Amino acid sequence: MAQAPDETRPLYQQVVDAIEAKIASGELGEDDKIPSAKTLAETHGVASMTAQRALRELQNRGIIYGIAGRGSYVNPAAVSLLTSTAKPITSDAEYHAVMAQLRHDVDAAHTAMDQAIAGGDIDQILKARTDQEQ
Repeated sequence: MAQAPDETRPLYQQVVDAIEAKIASGELGEDDKIPSAKTLAETHGVASMTAQRALRELQNRGIIYGIAGRGSYVNPAAVSLLTSTAKPITSDAEYHAVMAQLRHDVDAAHTAMDQAIAGGDIDQILKARTDQEQ
């Protein structure tokens, strides 16, 4: 993915955009495995460090989650938000608003799960998981 002369977005952000587009289109769904940094680097023609930065950015935004030793996966909350907003985003302001809402939703889901786990109530844990899936 050589950067086009008129493309001002950093290469790592272009990789992030490509993965988000695959989620929005349905090509990647809930809990689907994301390709490794090495594979992303090869696919997009970028350095492996660039691909790793893209994965970190996606994880920081709550779009994906990682499981140590197993890889990165699509966050179900991200799927519902990205597919429900699959209309073209025409400005940076729209993009940031969508991402802020996603971060809010993911944070709320994590808080609910953390509280359920801390309380040790299996019914609340299952409810929090069900709420995350919706």
